[in-house]
Amino acid sequence: MNQATDEFGPPSDRELLDDLESAAKQLCDTGITEAQLRIHLERIIGYRLPLKPMGALRERVEQIAAGRYISIPLPWPETTRLALPALPGCVAVLGGGVGSSKSFMVVQCMLYWLANGVDVATLALEGDITFYLHRALAQLAEVSAVTDPQWVKNNANRMRELLDLHAPVLERLARHWFVAGPLNIDSQEQCVSWVEQQAKIGRRVVAVDPITMLNRLGKPWDSDMRFVKGLKRTAETYGATILLVSHPSKGVSDPTRETLAAGAAYERFCDTMFVLQAHDMKTSLVRTACGTVEIEHNRTLRVEKSRHGSGTGCRLAMRFSPETLLMAEQGIIIKTRKGQDRDK
Repeated sequence: MNQATDEFGPPSDRELLDDLESAAKQLCDTGITEAQLRIHLERIIGYRLPLKPMGALRERVEQIAAGRYISIPLPWPETTRLALPALPGCVAVLGGGVGSSKSFMVVQCMLYWLANGVDVATLALEGDITFYLHRALAQLAEVSAVTDPQWVKNNANRMRELLDLHAPVLERLARHWFVAGPLNIDSQEQCVSWVEQQAKIGRRVVAVDPITMLNRLGKPWDSDMRFVKGLKRTAETYGATILLVSHPSKGVSDPTRETLAAGAAYERFCDTMFVLQAHDMKTSLVRTACGTVEIEHNRTLRVEKSRHGSGTGCRLAMRFSPETLLMAEQGIIIKTRKGQDRDK
C-alpha cells in the first residue's frame, strides 16, 4: 500500500484494486495458477468470487496446452481414452458384484500411479494394511500364491526374497494407503472430510473402497446426495479425481448403473461410471490396436456413463489372471460369438 494512503486515511477502492492486482501478478509470476489464487482468496474472505466465463475458458485452454489438465492414465489405455475418468474435478464410480476383482483393479491402479509419480491416496473401509500389501506383493511379483499361507510356509525363503525385492514399492504404497478403522471413519460425513483433507494437501486421485461400508446419516437418499455432492465439490475445488468403489444393491448379482447401491445419487452426480462383470471365459470379436480379432476374456468392463469421453455404452474385454491377480485390457467388444450370452 502506498505511503499517501497510510498518512491521509483509508485507501480508496481503486487503490485497493491496484494493490490486489499487483499482488496477484507477483503470485502468478511464481507459477501459481488463477484457480489456485482464487481458492486462497475465497478462503480468506469467505466468499466465492464470481469467475468471468472467458477467463475460466482461457485458463482451461492454457492448462490443456501445458499438459496440466489431463485425465490421469489408468493402466488400461482404451479405458482411459473412452471414458476420461480421471480429469481434474471428476468423480468416478467403479461397481461390481462380489468376486468381480474391482478391488484388485484399485490396487493395480495405485501401484501404476505411484510408479508414474502421481500423488494418490486410498481409504480402505475394510481389512488392514497388511491385507492390501499382501495383494500388492502378489501383483508386483506376479505370483498370486504369495497370498496363500500354506505356500508361504512351504516357500518361506522365496517369500523373504520377494519381500526384500519389492520392499521399497510396498513401503511407499503403505504411505498412501489408509485404513478406516484406526482413523475412526465410519460415516459418509467423516469420509467427505477425510477426502477433502487429502485433496487439500495435493492428492491428485483419492479412492474410497467400498463406499457401501459407510454409515448414512438421516434418510438414506438425502445422505447419499449430500455425500456425492460433497465429494464433487471437493474434486472441483482442488482439481482432484475421486474414485468410489461400490457394490450392487441387495439381491442383485450383476449390477447396472441403476442397481448399484445408492445408484440414483451416483448416477446423477458422478462423471464416470464403470461396472465390472465377472464371467466364465468367453470369446468376443474385439477391436484392438492390431485390428479386429476374436479374443477370450473372463471379465467385461461396461462404461455406463462417461460425461467427458465418448465411451458411454461401450464394453471392454478384460482378462483377470488368477496367477498374477492383474487385470489386462483386451480391447473394445464389437460382438460376442453366437451362442454365448453377451452379459453372462
